[in-house]
Amino acid sequence: MVIGEILGQFFSLLYLVFRNNKSKTFKNYKIDRAILKKELKDNKNFPFFSMPMAFLNSISVNLLVYVLTIFFNSSIVGLYTQANKVINYPLNFISTSFTSVFYQKLTTTKSKVKLYLFSYFTSFFTAMFILWPIIFWGKELFSFVLGKEWAFSGEIAKILIPIAVAGFATRNVSVVFSYLKLQQITLIWQIIFLTIALGIFWFFKGEELKIMLLYFSFFGAIMYIILALIGYLFLKR
Repeated sequence: MVIGEILGQFFSLLYLVFRNNKSKTFKNYKIDRAILKKELKDNKNFPFFSMPMAFLNSISVNLLVYVLTIFFNSSIVGLYTQANKVINYPLNFISTSFTSVFYQKLTTTKSKVKLYLFSYFTSFFTAMFILWPIIFWGKELFSFVLGKEWAFSGEIAKILIPIAVAGFATRNVSVVFSYLKLQQITLIWQIIFLTIALGIFWFFKGEELKIMLLYFSFFGAIMYIILALIGYLFLKR
């Protein structure tokens, strides 16, 4: 997979070079070191803060898998993974397109705060609309579609709805921190999120799985809402 990714990027680069080689602009282009230095200085937050934040975020995404593996068994991990897929796959599919459009609009519109609020609440209620059947009939839907052995996944999915909805809405507007060059805020937020989440799992490790997941879901939802509020306040300033 790694070799395939490298080769794919390499051939994409070759294609762009050959395609643009006929362009006069491309042939006459000269690298301006002063401009490069300025761009590096202006965008230093991206490598310094975004890279470690992305690493911590990858841990957060799979945190429950690690925790459930340690405190429970592989069957529970499988049930959780299935619930997570059903909830997040349709949301992630929408989020990829939504985020790109939001960032482009954010750089051009004069009503940035209005756009931010509209985008956040639209995302929030869209996620609620997509996932509301799981809230009421999670167990029944999973049993009907996947089989009776996956019924408990429906119960897990129902518990994870708050963090899924709040996370989807916040992720769709979180590029505001890149726009404002405040990636250090998302890094700090990610560290706090991981620290408190690990504390919750450790404190409730002896409790029933549903109780542990319930506390994690509501804590995660609150943390995502706080991050969205911080983004709004900075954009308003």
